[in-house]
Amino acid sequence: MKHNVKDFDGKTRACSAIIYYVSIAIMVFGISGLAFATSPRDLLPEKIKKAGVIRVATPLDYAPYGWLDAGTIEARGFEVEVGQAIGKILGVEWNISDIKWEGLITGIGSGRHEVGAAGISDRIKRQNNGNFVDFSTSSNAVVVETKNAEKFNGIDDLCGQTIGTCIGTSTVNVGHDLSDKCVARGKKPIQVKEYPTVPATDLAMKSGRVPAIIVSTEQSGWAISSGLQPWKMVASGYMSEPIGFLVTKTVPGLDKAILAAVNELYASGRLKQIADKYGLGQSITKPGLNLATE
Repeated sequence: MKHNVKDFDGKTRACSAIIYYVSIAIMVFGISGLAFATSPRDLLPEKIKKAGVIRVATPLDYAPYGWLDAGTIEARGFEVEVGQAIGKILGVEWNISDIKWEGLITGIGSGRHEVGAAGISDRIKRQNNGNFVDFSTSSNAVVVETKNAEKFNGIDDLCGQTIGTCIGTSTVNVGHDLSDKCVARGKKPIQVKEYPTVPATDLAMKSGRVPAIIVSTEQSGWAISSGLQPWKMVASGYMSEPIGFLVTKTVPGLDKAILAAVNELYASGRLKQIADKYGLGQSITKPGLNLATE
């Protein structure tokens, strides 16, 4: 690069020299920065690199997030596929264990499992057991069977009735909130019945023990659109929350590596492509750690 400029006033040469050396510095440090760029794999804790596997707890009874395919007995679903994509980016196996919901949160807290994936709502209290890598949102809906849609056409029709919910989930809180609103309108309260799993909740309505259940809006939308359930949504959009993977704190840095991998999927558009397959494209949000506000 030529920088031997005629010195008219003693300043031109100095300015040219400064520009030249600044340019050289940019080139050198720019190249150096590229050489030492951090990849998601670089952030992975050595413990996980050596093991070559991330141990993931997933209740495989919760479509569209995760379920067992009846024909192949293989895990399928939105979070299953996202997890497998994360595993490829990090260069490790995303190893799924099918567990019951009630043992998931505490299992992550104790380190028995390193990641929990089950459309888990991020809440500040749950952050005591791990850090959330959030990348989508979820809300709750009240559904009835289509054969009862005329009888139970709105929340007022359910006042004085019993609604099924899944123990330990936000559906229980929604049920109690709806009951309070019935009472505030001078109607009978809703009785909230808690069941141990989502399938048990579904079965309670199918068998006629309860006329309605509360499930995630995303889950019920998937079940209705795919013809899996003869349901009708009575109301939806209750308690919208960030959701994501719950990562144990017993392996420091694992949450940052997973977040970096999810960010890569988000930036490339791959995250939304996966979500669209399961009718969840509109629920995708910019990834972040512990996005809950309450």
